[in-house]
Order: sequence, then C-alpha cells, then structure tokens
Amino acid sequence: MAKILMLAQNASSARTPLLWNKALKKLGIDASVHLRDVECKSSTELKSEIHRDEYQAVILGHPNKLYATQLVTLTNVESTRSGLNLLIRTNDMWQGFNFDGTAFSLSLFEEFPTLASESLFLFLGTGSTANSCSTEVISKIGYESVRLIPRSYFANPKDDIFHYLNLRDMGVSEKSVVVVNCTPMGKFGYPIPKNLITKLCTLYPVLFYDINYYFDQRNPWTDLIQSESVRDGKRMNLIQAALGFHEVFLQEAMSKEESVKFFESLQ
Repeated sequence: MAKILMLAQNASSARTPLLWNKALKKLGIDASVHLRDVECKSSTELKSEIHRDEYQAVILGHPNKLYATQLVTLTNVESTRSGLNLLIRTNDMWQGFNFDGTAFSLSLFEEFPTLASESLFLFLGTGSTANSCSTEVISKIGYESVRLIPRSYFANPKDDIFHYLNLRDMGVSEKSVVVVNCTPMGKFGYPIPKNLITKLCTLYPVLFYDINYYFDQRNPWTDLIQSESVRDGKRMNLIQAALGFHEVFLQEAMSKEESVKFFESLQ
C-alpha cells in the first residue's frame, strides 16, 4: 500500500486529505493518507518528519511548505519564495510542486473572465502564497496592474497606516480593484484590522477574494467589505487537491481537466 503524508500546522482539519481519501476509495487505489499536525521551523525538522516512514508523496501546508525547496532535486516552481505544497518521491529523491498560483488563476478567471484586462489586483500579504498567486496574475496582465501589501502593515494599529491605499497613490486611474487576501486574517478568528477595512471600502473593490475557505461558517469578510462580490478559497482548494492527486496517481489515466471534474464529483 502506498503511503501519503499530510504535514501541516492544522493537517487534521484540512480538506485536501479528505478529498484524496475519497478519490482513492472511488478509484480503488491501494493507498492511504496519513495526517500529522506539525509546525516545522527549519528544513532540517521537515526532512526528519518526511523520512520517518516510506512515503510516496507528502502534502505540505503552512508553514512547512516554506522549508521544502531545500530538500528537492527537481521543482516545477521558478521562485523559491513560492514554497512547495507537494513532494513526490522517485528513487529516494524528492520532486517538488506548487499549485497555488495555477489553482487561484483557474478558480478566479473561470468565474470572472474579464478581470484580467480591466482590474488592478491588490494582494494582502507578501508570503509564499501571495507570491505564487500574484506571479500567475502578472503573467496574464503585467506588473503594472499588481500591488502587494506586506503583512507587517496589518499589525500596526495606527489609523493612518493604510493612507496610501488609494488609486492615485498607487499610480493607477480608472481601474476596477480586485483585493486578494493571502493572509490568515479572518481564518480561525484571526483579527481583521478596522482601519484596513475602512481603507479597502474606499476602493469599492469589484471582487474581494479570500484564499481561506470556510465550511460551516460565514465568511467574516462578507459583512465587512463593500464589494459586488466576495469569494473564498473553496474552489481554489479543490483545484489544488485535484492537481496534486493527478500528479501522483492519474497522469496516465486522466487529463488535468478531467481530474478537476472528478474531484468536483466527490463533494
């Protein structure tokens, strides 16, 4: 039996292993997904964790994916800032993958196809996920229509910390605004600064996209942001899970598009 490991700070509450186990059962694949709630603080710790057993693949969540680039021999990611959310073992060597940007782009532009040419994208956060998602958008519309706001600003309680969050100071005019939350703000009760909400609402975003996802809870941003549309990351997460599963098990059996449709049927 092939063994898969899900290694993350909150692996036991993650959606991906649930989807993978459903897919394995439905396809009759002899494999199992094991969960481990671990928050590694270095590549050395991560290496120790993933070598505790003979795993065929390791699904990585925050913060462990940040340390994986130092352990792989091959990667499909150009920037090490993106981190890796899947490792596949081949002949005692690890190959690394990151599907954040691809899954974000597919989930966004399939529902809002005109945004690419019409909008300024404002990413909250500059971490690995923000880097992956913004890079994907930049590849479609260019650097001039993308801005990243460092997470360090969000911790500052001063009311004027976001004073520059207006189109004039960002050197853009006559653009609709898409705000993408790539931070944990709103998830698990993580606080959302009131001054940030005030400034964001003055931008009247046509879309607020929170990469976090909420199962039995109402998205906390929905009641705070004055926007035509508020979306969370459920669709993005499903596509990530499907693309990772395809890379491990389905390359010869299904196309990537078919794998996504198959995972949709598992919900």
